[in-house]
Amino acid sequence: MQRGKSKNSRFKKAHWTQNQKLQAVSTYLMLGNMSQTAIVTGIPLQTLKIWKYTDWFKEYCLQLQSEDIQQMDSNVKRVVDKSLKTVEDRLDLGDAQFDQKTG
Repeated sequence: MQRGKSKNSRFKKAHWTQNQKLQAVSTYLMLGNMSQTAIVTGIPLQTLKIWKYTDWFKEYCLQLQSEDIQQMDSNVKRVVDKSLKTVEDRLDLGDAQFDQKTG
């Protein structure tokens, strides 16, 4: 053992950027599994397990879930609007029928 270094010096604390943390949260939400998240992000599983119980992790989860819900609401609204327009056209103009003789 070298003098001046603790025996746990190989376990240095890494500094993770906000972007890496956000990526970890979004990956976890997509995969639903911390072990797979660790593999994909390269962040140690133990670090992810600690992060999972922090306030910022929970806030990122809520923020990303809220954004997903807003996106889904937007998509549903678009489909409903399109469907209503089609139904309205059918009510006004009737059902389209194919005439085999004239095409």
